[in-house]
Amino acid sequence: MEKPWLKYLKMPVAFKLHYLDSGSFSLRVDAKRYAKKHNCDPFKYYDTKAFWNYVDDYCEFIFKYYHAIDYYSVMDVIPNAERTWKSQLYMEDKGLNPVPVIYWGTDIKWLERYIKRGHKYIAIGFYGNQNRPMVKDWLDNVFSMIGDAAGRPTIKLHGFGVTSWSLLLRYPWFSCDSASWLKVGAFGGVLAPPYRHGSFVFSEPPYIVKCAYESPARKRSGQHYYTITSLEQRMFRDWLDRIGIPLGRMNSSGEIKKLGVVNDHSSRLTANMLYFQELVKNIPPWPWSFRHLPKKGFGIRL
Repeated sequence: MEKPWLKYLKMPVAFKLHYLDSGSFSLRVDAKRYAKKHNCDPFKYYDTKAFWNYVDDYCEFIFKYYHAIDYYSVMDVIPNAERTWKSQLYMEDKGLNPVPVIYWGTDIKWLERYIKRGHKYIAIGFYGNQNRPMVKDWLDNVFSMIGDAAGRPTIKLHGFGVTSWSLLLRYPWFSCDSASWLKVGAFGGVLAPPYRHGSFVFSEPPYIVKCAYESPARKRSGQHYYTITSLEQRMFRDWLDRIGIPLGRMNSSGEIKKLGVVNDHSSRLTANMLYFQELVKNIPPWPWSFRHLPKKGFGIRL
């Protein structure tokens, strides 16, 4: 039985850019283990030989595959600006030019420092709940600071792990990454845009339609493709038709009759990737203007 997503692998694909992640999020786990073992601050891990050996290996990997990498992140330390700066200088001394990383909430002086040093592409990292008001306030200040007279960004900003829809669509990012497509698909879901006035819209957060046949949600009313209304089912099928991914079919005994999102993990992942491709088509070309209107009345902006 041929998998429906195979046709996308057979199509000629031209990637515009390759961005290499340093793996700092995974190293954070190592730092916590080190701290527990030695009863110390997790940041002490970043003084160890093991950490700096990792940085050296990361640099060697970049040199080895330099021809295939357009941008690569500094070996950042979440969310420590001083230690990330140390890594930046270390990699630059080796002859590399990594993309600097600062984390939301960091003193704005770090962004200014990287800009003054001539960096035109800087990454913003996130941790914790991205929907907190202070995150948006901080980003408002950042995008206002880098904007020209018309509000267009004068440098490129990459958003690491942007999962909040309000942050993704509010700001003129040059690029972003997120594992939402993978996580949603792994838990049996498919991302689908809302349907408004006869068309799909991408200015609102997508729905997560649980559709895996084996999902426990199938037994709960209104929480699975099989238990939502017939109108909602039809709109979901219309979306799948638009992106060319089949629904799939099972027989009464639970056996697969046709592969699709209800019974094939890879089909769900492909559907979610295609959702993001459609989203990109509906976002204005970079750079578009960001206009931040100050809050009225009394208040303190940190």
